Amino acid sequence: KTLSMDMRAKDPGWLKLKLESLAKAAGDEPFDMAFPGEAREQVIPRLLETAIGLESGDEIGEELQFEDHWLLIRGRWLIWTDAQPVLLFSATDVTARRQTEALHREQDARLQATARLVTVGEIASSIAHELNQPLAAIASYVLGSIRRLRAGGADPQAIAGALEQASEQAERAG
Repeated sequence: KTLSMDMRAKDPGWLKLKLESLAKAAGDEPFDMAFPGEAREQVIPRLLETAIGLESGDEIGEELQFEDHWLLIRGRWLIWTDAQPVLLFSATDVTARRQTEALHREQDARLQATARLVTVGEIASSIAHELNQPLAAIASYVLGSIRRLRAGGADPQAIAGALEQASEQAERAG
C-alpha cells in the first residue's frame, strides 16, 4: 500500500498543509493513513524541514511506527513536466515486512538456543563417556581378580597386575 502526493512549492506553510492532507487520507480510499496528533506535531515538521533543504533528486526517508503499524515515509524533489520543482511524498505501509523481520529474529533466537542445548548435550555425552569407560575397565579388572581368587591357585603377580590396571583407570577417571 503506497499513497503519494506531489507538492509544488517550497513554501513551508503550503507544504505543511499538503502533507497534512496526505496524512488525513482515509475513509473510502483504499489506504487508511491517519497519523496520530503526535505525528502531525513532531514528524511532519521534521520531514518538511529536511525536505525544504533538499536539492532536486535528493531523497529523504524514515520508517515510523504509528500504534500497531509501520509506515515508510519518503520525500523527494523532482522537476515536473512543466519544469516546476515538485516535492513528492509517499507513505508505504511496511507493517508486514516489519512483522516478518520480528518473526525471523524470534526464530533465529530459538534456533540459537536450540543449537546451544545440542552443544551442551554433546558435551555431557562426551563427559559421561570419559567417566564410564574407565569405570567399566575398573569393574572388569576387579571382577577378574575376584574370580581368580575364588577359583584358587591364583597367581599373585597376575592379580597385582590387574589391580594396578584398575588403579590406572581410577586415576584416568579422576
